[in-house]
Amino acid sequence: MENLVMAVIFLVLVQTFLSDLAVAADWPWSFRQLMIWTAFAFDLFFTLEFLIRFFSALYRGEGAKYFFYRQGWVDFIVSVPLLLFSSTPELFTLLTGTVVGGFGGVLNILKVVKSIRIARMLRLLRILKIFKHIKYADSVMAQRHSSRIITTVVTSIILALTLMSFTASFFYLNDLAGNYEKDQKENMLYLLADGRLEADHGKLAEFCETQTDFLIIKKEGRDLYSRYSQDYYNEYYGFSDYGYLSAGGYGFYYDLKPLNVSDGWASLVVFVEIILVILILMVTYSPHFAINVTDPINIMTKGLNEEAYNLEVSIPENYKDDDIFRLARSFNNEYLPLKARNGEKENRPALDLSDLDDLFKN
Repeated sequence: MENLVMAVIFLVLVQTFLSDLAVAADWPWSFRQLMIWTAFAFDLFFTLEFLIRFFSALYRGEGAKYFFYRQGWVDFIVSVPLLLFSSTPELFTLLTGTVVGGFGGVLNILKVVKSIRIARMLRLLRILKIFKHIKYADSVMAQRHSSRIITTVVTSIILALTLMSFTASFFYLNDLAGNYEKDQKENMLYLLADGRLEADHGKLAEFCETQTDFLIIKKEGRDLYSRYSQDYYNEYYGFSDYGYLSAGGYGFYYDLKPLNVSDGWASLVVFVEIILVILILMVTYSPHFAINVTDPINIMTKGLNEEAYNLEVSIPENYKDDDIFRLARSFNNEYLPLKARNGEKENRPALDLSDLDDLFKN
C-alpha cells in the first residue's frame, strides 16, 4: 500500500506540472480535459487514503497522533478540500456544461483561487511524503527535524499564496481579472453606443480584432462576429477559456486565455520554486543539522557506551557556544580524561606475593 501511495504521489506531481504547462502553452482542449479527469481521480484516491488512515488511527486510539504528529493534516489538506472545491466542480462543469451552483458562497472564494490556479499547488505538499521516506542521514532525529522544517516552509509558502488569493477575491480588490472584465464591459458599452454592431460588419470585425478580446458577438442566436472558426473553438477552447456578457439583446463572448496563460506560467514558477526550496533545504539544512547536532550526540553516546571508544567531539569555532558543543566540551575535557585514568587503573597489573619472593632472593 505504501509503495502504491508513493507511486501515485510521483504521478500527481507530474500531472500538476503538465496541467499548468498545458494551460501556459495553450495545448488543445482534449488534453486539458484529460488533466481534469486525472485531477479528480488523484484527489479521490488521496481522499480515500486519508479516510482509511484516519479511521484506522481512530480505531487504534491514535487519531490525534496521526493527524498532528504524522502529517495527517497534510494528507487532509491535499485531498478533501481539493476534491470538494476544485476537481469535482471542474469535472461537473465538464460533464454538464453548467457551473456548479450548489456550493453557494464557497465558490465565490474559490473563483480567484482557481483564477491563479493556486489550488493545484496544494498538491505539491504531497512531495513531503516522498521526502519523509528518503534516507539522507543515518539519524531518526535529523530525518524528523529536517522533514519538519521543510514541511513548515513549503506549507507557509503555499498557504500564504492561497490566503492572498482568497483575500483579493473576498474583498473585491482590484486585480488583473477584475480589470480585464471591466475592460470588456467598456468595450461592449462602446459598441452598443457606437452603432457599429448593425451598421458595418467589416468595421466591427476590424475593431474587435484590434481593440477587444471578443471571440463571438451574437444577436438572437445569429453570429455578427466570430474571431475563429467553430472547429478551432472545438479544439482549443473549453469552459474556462471564455467569459460572457450580455446587454441590449446582444451576447458577447470574450477570451480568457490571456489570463489563463499568465496564471499557468505563474503556477509553473511556484512549482519550480517549491521544488528548489525543498532541494536546497535537503542539501544545506539537513547536513548542517546532522553535522552540528546528531554527529556530536552519536560520538558522545558511543564514548559513554563503548569502553574502547575515546574519540573527541570536534567543536567548530563558530558554534562553540551552542548548547550541544558546551556539553561536548565537558565530554572532551572532563569525561574522556576520567575514562582514560579509570582505564589505566583497570589495566595496571596486580602485585602478588611471588613478586616479593623474587625480590628477596635477588
